[in-house]
Amino acid sequence: MMPQQPTVLVIDDDSLNVKVVLETFKSHPYTILQAPSGQIGLAVIKEDRPDLILLDWAMPELSGIDVLRILKADPDTEDIPVVMNTGVMTSSEDLSAALEAGAADFIRKPYDKLELISRVSATLRNSLTEKENKRLLQDQIEQKERELSMMAMQAYEKNKFFSELEDQLKQLHIAGLEPELKKIFREIRIQKNDEASWKNFSFHFQNVHPHFFKTLHEQYPDLTNNDIRISSYLKIGINNKEIAQLIGVEVGTVKTNLYRLKKKLGLGPDHSLRAFISTI
Repeated sequence: MMPQQPTVLVIDDDSLNVKVVLETFKSHPYTILQAPSGQIGLAVIKEDRPDLILLDWAMPELSGIDVLRILKADPDTEDIPVVMNTGVMTSSEDLSAALEAGAADFIRKPYDKLELISRVSATLRNSLTEKENKRLLQDQIEQKERELSMMAMQAYEKNKFFSELEDQLKQLHIAGLEPELKKIFREIRIQKNDEASWKNFSFHFQNVHPHFFKTLHEQYPDLTNNDIRISSYLKIGINNKEIAQLIGVEVGTVKTNLYRLKKKLGLGPDHSLRAFISTI
């Protein structure tokens, strides 16, 4: 389904070409913006964020291909589809150069109105479909992230319960119960360090972040299994207290582990470990 009023920006220094575009789409539900140069076009894009750009190649000062490369180098504008158009750069090599630079399509001038309508409409539909697919994928990732956080919190609550139980039992000094208490302590330690919980978590984690563990192993081969485990908890936003409970150590020990991990990753004192992990 097409947006109710897609915005198309025409960047062209030839007013006759702009007039043809306006006439071609006067009966179509598009808002047509105009820019007579590449520099002005970039300013309009920054202000209005059009849904599609119809970009002339041969313009003075800043050519269309230069504008295209600027747009594709900027994360804020790289997803805006660009249809290049020209009456000069019409060879197959030119077409290849435009597509390699990031153009969604290529139209030769003088315009064939039916072709112009068809290509602009198709490009808008494809862009909308791609945006919807990205949104659905992001929704799925966020859902999986919530599930991972829930799994981690369940493990955290379980370990917290056993730690509190262990503390309570340590306060009991009833004669003759030492063997029974030792048996209970041993069972608590087994439950707190249950590797099955970690394996289950890591399995689901890799479904959400399939390259995370591989990237860490390949780029930082000196990381220990404990480093990898802590890194995965950082990736989904688990705080230091919760990490301590999950791996069965004191918060101070977690801080020490994070400091060592930061050094292994080559991060300086001004770098954020959590921010860095979020980019992997």
